[in-house]
Amino acid sequence: MKPACSDGEAHVTDAMEVFIITQNVAHYKVLLESETHADKRGVLLRLLENERGKLPAGTRRVEIARAFRFSIT
Repeated sequence: MKPACSDGEAHVTDAMEVFIITQNVAHYKVLLESETHADKRGVLLRLLENERGKLPAGTRRVEIARAFRFSIT
């Protein structure tokens, strides 16, 4: 993460990055629901895990909890 600036620019950038990452995660989940080809599913799973790894620890925990709920139901 970038050091905090007096005008809050770093905070906005970090918030935007987290938003983009969470949108990517949601998009990959939707694609996984309909994809049946094993190789393509593998690529999507790798992309999903890569995006989750970029999330801050607190957000990552929430995302992992959602993923377990998502995969069970």
